[in-house]
Amino acid sequence: MARKLDWSGLFSNQPVMSDISYEERSEYNRYMIEIPFEYGKPKLTSGVIAGEQLWLELAKMHWPVRDVKDYSKFNIPFKCIATDVATGDIVTMDKGEIVQSIRASMAIPSVFTAVRIDGRKLVDGGVVRNFPTITARDMGAEIIIGSNVSGGLRTADELNTPIDILYQLGFYKDAADFVEARKLTDIYIEPDLKGYSAASFGGVDSIIEIGKRKGRELYPVFKHLADSLNALYPGTDFVKNRLPVVPDIEITAIAVTGLLHSDEKFFRGRLGLKAGAAIPRI
Repeated sequence: MARKLDWSGLFSNQPVMSDISYEERSEYNRYMIEIPFEYGKPKLTSGVIAGEQLWLELAKMHWPVRDVKDYSKFNIPFKCIATDVATGDIVTMDKGEIVQSIRASMAIPSVFTAVRIDGRKLVDGGVVRNFPTITARDMGAEIIIGSNVSGGLRTADELNTPIDILYQLGFYKDAADFVEARKLTDIYIEPDLKGYSAASFGGVDSIIEIGKRKGRELYPVFKHLADSLNALYPGTDFVKNRLPVVPDIEITAIAVTGLLHSDEKFFRGRLGLKAGAAIPRI
């Protein structure tokens, strides 16, 4: 998945050129700064990146479980962590729209726009709990394998810009939480990711290779654990693909309402869908 993604487009606030109508292409990507207007007034966001393309990609990835609103009903029970930007409280999300929850849990403050859920503005859970072993234990986990890809707090010599300092201040609370979280880990994994950051999307291949190398190094530990579990629970098989089967979607009819700046024929042409056609499952 990581190798197939268009990372530059994923974190851009610009749609791809092919999605721009012919009439608007002369204005496409001409300006250094663009300010959106809503009802005649400039609209300022809570982060640099709104990431509409990211929302769409997450929706594709989670399509097979789109109708599951209780995350404990997933094949592997799931929770994710966000931070209430108003109070600094940990928000554990285990119900609702899965894409909205995932997007909130990864909204790095001031980089991604915050996500509003149930009246609260939420940002990246890593601000308060980036290594959620405490949450896993509360869910009932008896054995915890923790992989820590965070570099932790930076040293004084590494804090050179206002952004560096702002980022550091935002993760003090998580650093304190990690002290207790680390103690709950039965198998602790910390790959050597020096030189990489949360924005190292161009290093996908080399980062994956680092992970594989670490996995081979810890193979005897995992093998011993697997043998022990198989002895306790014989006949347990590993299932690689646990997602439910998603059937093709058949479009029976298309109705268009509410157009203000376009006619229906042009809109249908841009939509590229026809009644009676089928959309293959993702």
